[in-house]
Amino acid sequence: MPVVPRPLPSARAVGIVLCALAVLCALAASPARATQFRGAVEDPAEDALPGGRDIVRAEAVYDDASGALLLVTTFREAPTQGDVLAGGFGTRAASGACNYPGTVFAGLTGATENVQWQRFNAAGTRVGSGQNGARQLDGATLIYALADPGFVAQGYDCLVSLALTDPVTDAAVENVPGFALAPVAPEQPQPPAPQPPAPQPPAPAPAPSTTTTTTTPPPAPARRAAVKKVAKLSAGVVGTTTRTVARGRWTTLKLRVVNGGTAAARTTKLTVSGSRGVAVRVAGAPRGKPGLRTLKTLKAGTASTVAVRVRATRAGTVRFRATAAGRLSARGSVALRLKSSRATRPRRPATRTPTRRAAVRHPLADRYFWGTEVDPMYAWDNHAVWFLDDRWAYYGFPPAGRPRCTAETTAADEDGRPTDEGCRPFTYDERSGALTVGGLSGSIDRAGNVRLGELEFDWELSIPQPGARLDVDLEHRGFSGMCGLIMGCTTWHYLIALRADGRFMRSNSATTTMGDGTSTPFVWGASMPPDKTGTYEILAGGAIRFSYLDGRVATETIGIERSREGRDDPVGRGIVVGDTNYYPDDDD
Repeated sequence: MPVVPRPLPSARAVGIVLCALAVLCALAASPARATQFRGAVEDPAEDALPGGRDIVRAEAVYDDASGALLLVTTFREAPTQGDVLAGGFGTRAASGACNYPGTVFAGLTGATENVQWQRFNAAGTRVGSGQNGARQLDGATLIYALADPGFVAQGYDCLVSLALTDPVTDAAVENVPGFALAPVAPEQPQPPAPQPPAPQPPAPAPAPSTTTTTTTPPPAPARRAAVKKVAKLSAGVVGTTTRTVARGRWTTLKLRVVNGGTAAARTTKLTVSGSRGVAVRVAGAPRGKPGLRTLKTLKAGTASTVAVRVRATRAGTVRFRATAAGRLSARGSVALRLKSSRATRPRRPATRTPTRRAAVRHPLADRYFWGTEVDPMYAWDNHAVWFLDDRWAYYGFPPAGRPRCTAETTAADEDGRPTDEGCRPFTYDERSGALTVGGLSGSIDRAGNVRLGELEFDWELSIPQPGARLDVDLEHRGFSGMCGLIMGCTTWHYLIALRADGRFMRSNSATTTMGDGTSTPFVWGASMPPDKTGTYEILAGGAIRFSYLDGRVATETIGIERSREGRDDPVGRGIVVGDTNYYPDDDD
């Protein structure tokens, strides 16, 4: 696409916009002579699209000294409230493709919530993220402004394609091709304007006239009628409206409620129900009402995504309805089909280690819980807590089996940086359900659901007995970025097989869609290299030791998923090794 001849914002204008949007104003206003990269593209109007979804122009600016990123998107009309606009800044490869290092971003077109972003290094690894991107909506022009110290001196010189997405269906409704950003020299100071000549003394006033002139005042401007702000609800499922599920197994749906209006939707609720043979459990549902989630106030132009666990013993339907004050309502449904049954060879069941509850006499002793967050830019954000005795808990995934806690500790990540994980003192009131772990407050309801702060720990893991053997073939799939919307997405596929004779196979693959790089498809087969196979041994305290054929030995923590009836179910539900959850392949 040709670069439009209209001038881009000056460096001064960029600084003013960034300050007005409160994005690290001190950085954006730095007086240093920075190199700016700027570019623009025009996209022909598409009459088939509504004006609020038709992008006609995009401009981008990157300041390498302050780390400021600016995107100015112009629509044919005021943008539709509640859509998702996503894109990314990158670095041009030798082939001319926009590649890593880069920063991808996404935000709703409404002007009430911040823009999310993720930063990737040259290897395509995520090294930073935030939700502090600012925005400004002015008629048909939408401005995104991001700034972070990690953006400094990255050399971003291209913008990957922009995508506008319907948040209910996750379908892209408008795409704008990417374009290059050219370096622009800093503005030179202008010489001072010449001084005007000294003013001449005024001429003497004429004598007053005896003629009286009547002046009619201009009519007052007509007062513009006030436009009433209203909320507008829509609801749908993320992905397809027809799902094929395994009989009797729990699977997760993501339902999204969007307020596409101009006013807040108050007292918003989501009600989910299943037809005969379909059970539903809504994340965050109150006690005794598994199909209800209260979302409270949903601001204009924002959306809320809710995870719903469903289990079907026969083909059926999941129906959902979003309501809000003022008789607002939106409905939707998902059709469930059952997979054809297939014979499976018998598996040796895993067994739990005897717990120490009788000795400690505490209802939480030796209980291990985990959960995950729903994030549109990251598939799995897992968290865990292991209650060890009547006083100590380990917050996070322990590195090598059951930890020993006698004092508060802080665990470090692979790079040696401190994390929020480690040994924490806890308190629990069994009568009220009140729970504290370190500085976090939460509760445990009568159904056994654990909540700490904003996190929910939905599933309890069993600890296998020392020497136990499993016979499973499981996988873990994930993504980081805005897959399906823009370039800048990384996906991964982990596979693990544990055999009853003590052998294992373990491998992974990752595919990056940013730029024009290619990836080799991963093939799971019987012949594996020595760095991906060997023998395993389950040790005391939930530790599993992998001895690879290449001589490497790794010890991690293992937990067994449970069925709804509370039985260990590594075959049907899966296992958790380290902080990665492995589960059966739903396509089998």
